[in-house]
Amino acid sequence: MSDEAQAPPALRRGTSHPGTGLLFAYDTTRFDFAAWARDTLAATNLALAHREHGTTNAARESAVRALRDAYPAIRDTFRAFVETTAQSVLGPLSWYQDPPIFRVHFPGTDSVSPLHKDRDFTPSRATLSSLRRRYHNVWVPLTDVRDGCALWLESSEGSGDYAPVSLDYGQAFIFDGMNLTHGSVRNDTGRTRVSLEFRCISIRQNPGEGNGELGTAGDVRSSEDLPCSNGSRGFSNTQSGRLGEPGTRGTPRGV
Repeated sequence: MSDEAQAPPALRRGTSHPGTGLLFAYDTTRFDFAAWARDTLAATNLALAHREHGTTNAARESAVRALRDAYPAIRDTFRAFVETTAQSVLGPLSWYQDPPIFRVHFPGTDSVSPLHKDRDFTPSRATLSSLRRRYHNVWVPLTDVRDGCALWLESSEGSGDYAPVSLDYGQAFIFDGMNLTHGSVRNDTGRTRVSLEFRCISIRQNPGEGNGELGTAGDVRSSEDLPCSNGSRGFSNTQSGRLGEPGTRGTPRGV
């Protein structure tokens, strides 16, 4: 069954919307997240990981759990990626999500992240206002992604004109997940998608557009005031970050 049959009529094939976000390339020799994921999942080719693992929900949950458990092996690499490459695009950060969220989307399976806006899970209007144009989602696929195995995103708030964000390994995408509806659809591509993602807060508004406009580093008091796409407080089912000084990372609680 095609993803058009599973999704709202407005969800159709297309190309990434220009101007929806910021795409940047990074050094996969220095930040070879895919090699780590291949070793963790015992998969010669991540895009074909379903051949070793199957495509059941249990198999997906097991794969995601394996990535989470293996995260300490790349913690320093991830932090270096955020604090050098990502910050070169976004500018100084007052907070970022650490550990990131890992997702595995096997072919022939439904959405692993239903369409949503992150602000739907934000309890505080004051937080929404203070984070205006400073809250960002950074999506880093560890496989080439197209069509049904990609992230789907609308071009402007409320437009409903969803299209896939097509990227190659070595590219990452920054977008306004607070206000733009995004998620995944049924994966009918025949390829597994493995990805990591994190949220962050920049010091300046409108990163990527000159110096931007200064925000206030300390205007969010707790990560529990921040949105989480899975409905829990904090940024993942088991961890939440806390705000630090500009340029520092969030500190996870839990395992």
